[in-house]
Amino acid sequence: MLTSCPRCQATFPCPPEPSPSVPLSFVLGGGGAGGAATPGRPAATAVGGADSSEQELLRLRVTMLRLQASGWYHEGLTWWQADALLAGCSPGTFLLRDSADPRFLLSLSAQTHNGPTSVRLHYTDGYFRMDAEPSLVERMPLFECVVRLVEHYIALTGRSEVRRDPVWLDSATGQMHAYIDLRKPLYRTDKFPTLQHLARLAVNKLPQHSLPTSALPRTLRQYLAEYPYVH
Repeated sequence: MLTSCPRCQATFPCPPEPSPSVPLSFVLGGGGAGGAATPGRPAATAVGGADSSEQELLRLRVTMLRLQASGWYHEGLTWWQADALLAGCSPGTFLLRDSADPRFLLSLSAQTHNGPTSVRLHYTDGYFRMDAEPSLVERMPLFECVVRLVEHYIALTGRSEVRRDPVWLDSATGQMHAYIDLRKPLYRTDKFPTLQHLARLAVNKLPQHSLPTSALPRTLRQYLAEYPYVH
């Protein structure tokens, strides 16, 4: 069966599923466990199912609305189509897509110095995290929103002093594939962010308190609050 790349319309033979998404590992720097602090996790009571089903559905709905507004959520994209889109991009370019594995909602695909790769995103008890080796699950930071998760790893990429670096693993060999490097999103060409959303991103990038939002109309304050991120 053939299908086409959404960017260039070239056709490709449909490869077998599932996608070769990989778990994460960590490389400890020369200082061992004394490196930069690992991001925290919510308290056990918050993760253990305290939210009602209505609250969880609302959280998922808000997350999906934010992803759809972002412009870099490629809904319906397969892993091999994601690889094709990222193949000509610079390292650090990424996109979010639906996971081919029915156990997961989403996967993050990124271009590395060794080529495109993907990692699945877990959603459990109202929180998202990156897939990881079993021994590392308890150390993985949790996030209520996928966009917040992505921004965390973008910020981690920019912290050159951090020596405890999460890495992609090669699922076939178990060897390190590349350090996680998330720098810029790959926007959809058919659903590019609106001018209003791009203006919101510009506002969100301003230093805190530099814009007196309390003086803005209520509808504008609400619009800014719906997407409090910079990517």
